[in-house]
Amino acid sequence: MPAAVESECTPLLPSESDPNHESQPNNSSIAGTPYSQTKRLVILAVCYGLLIILGIGGTLCSTPIIDIQEAIICRRFHGPDVDHDDPACKDKDVQGELSFIRGWHVSLTLLTSLIASVPYGAMADRYGRTIVLGLSFLGATLTECFGALVCAMPHIFHPRAIWAGSLFQLVGGGEAILSAMVYTILADISSEAQRATAFFYLGASLMGGALIANPLVFLAMKRGPWFSISIGLSCLAASTVIAFLTPETLSYRQQHAPSHTENNNAAASSPVEADTTAAALKPNPLLQRASAALSQTLHSVRFLFWEHKLVGFLLLSLGLEIFGRSVVLQLMQYASRRFHMSYSEAGLLASVIAFTSLLLLLVVLPGTSQLLLSRLGFSARQKDLRLAQASAALAALGVILQGVARDKVVLVAGIVVAGMGGGYTFMVRGLMTALVDGRETGLLYTSIAFIEALSALVSGPVYAGLFHLGLEWGDEWVGLPFLFAGCVLVTAAVLVGVVSSAMVGKGTAVEEETDEADDVVGSGRLLR
Repeated sequence: MPAAVESECTPLLPSESDPNHESQPNNSSIAGTPYSQTKRLVILAVCYGLLIILGIGGTLCSTPIIDIQEAIICRRFHGPDVDHDDPACKDKDVQGELSFIRGWHVSLTLLTSLIASVPYGAMADRYGRTIVLGLSFLGATLTECFGALVCAMPHIFHPRAIWAGSLFQLVGGGEAILSAMVYTILADISSEAQRATAFFYLGASLMGGALIANPLVFLAMKRGPWFSISIGLSCLAASTVIAFLTPETLSYRQQHAPSHTENNNAAASSPVEADTTAAALKPNPLLQRASAALSQTLHSVRFLFWEHKLVGFLLLSLGLEIFGRSVVLQLMQYASRRFHMSYSEAGLLASVIAFTSLLLLLVVLPGTSQLLLSRLGFSARQKDLRLAQASAALAALGVILQGVARDKVVLVAGIVVAGMGGGYTFMVRGLMTALVDGRETGLLYTSIAFIEALSALVSGPVYAGLFHLGLEWGDEWVGLPFLFAGCVLVTAAVLVGVVSSAMVGKGTAVEEETDEADDVVGSGRLLR
């Protein structure tokens, strides 16, 4: 009897009553122990639950910490007797310093996480996912604990001392490794056909956490910022314990990994991987290793910007898009300064972002994709291109609306419009993937990861500096970071807008069949 065909609609947990179930190979064992459906369900529930708890706990800590930081900075500038609600706390000196601290804190945290990501990635493949996942949650918890400590002892710590908290990202590798471990665990226990559905629910968990967290912060901060922080730290501590107790999945992946021979054949078929393997077999003096790294870098540049000019073009557009959308980090402080909102109220804007992303993921993108593919006869590549172009335009318009907003209605409208452009990143990812040979996908995704990290790393200090400059110029210019980001997004929209359907081609039948699954997988990155 032929094997049952799986798709992205295949349930993650096949029914015991499925007539094909008994005839399928037993792929459910770890080191010879039955890998039951119940255990898969437990692991899935733990992963999704951990992300929800992390989102809630992190927001319960971070929002009141910003509020307390503002009060501390205000007292340093205007004296110890100044009340937090005093209008002086919204002046350019206080807000400029707060923006400077927050901008660099984000960048330093990301930089530390990037430094630690490679060793922890190797550790996960050698010693297991659970230990790395637990350490990642521990590092996130310690980072928030240190931030709370700095705020609790302003007579000892300067507000900028919170930057030192980024060093705790060395414990576990920070958010980058945490997210990667969850994706890896889901990939370990899911078949290729089930994986898209698993990632879909992962994206829904991220959005669900964001939807729940900010209303909880709003309610918790009515009892004071420290009450909110205590609840948040409790959530993070609980998530750390649960993470360390998550069942290990590494041995399951190893048992069902491709054979050594298959791996060798795959490596030999890829020029990029073959070069890397050959370099690894040679002696490794420092000069030779530096030469190999330089050679690989030059090969990457040649591959992206000479052999595949269109891919390099789209990659540049993607970097600008990520940089432009990173202005969302300034949203809470901007809303607090321009519209005199408390930070708990401004935090509710993140729920608007989450709701818009959820609507985009569940309704707008699937419906529009179906319309373009089925009714209008677009190919998968053409569909991705048109949706990317529309998304880029909406993102630029929405961010500019936020920058020029003079009332809350326009601000929320700008957030919604920008949110509807959230599909750009993974539409362009899918398009670039379709444009390169399968053997070069690893190089492409490494380049995308580098561009994403670089854009996010630079954006924090840049937008902090622009916010301070806007304050110096006067209240009319307090939205300067959003106006600048809007210009960056317009540039990204122009770059992708000049790409024609003829340039990307129509693609293959295989791309048509897998396109919808790719959309679902990419949708999980909407809130990242």
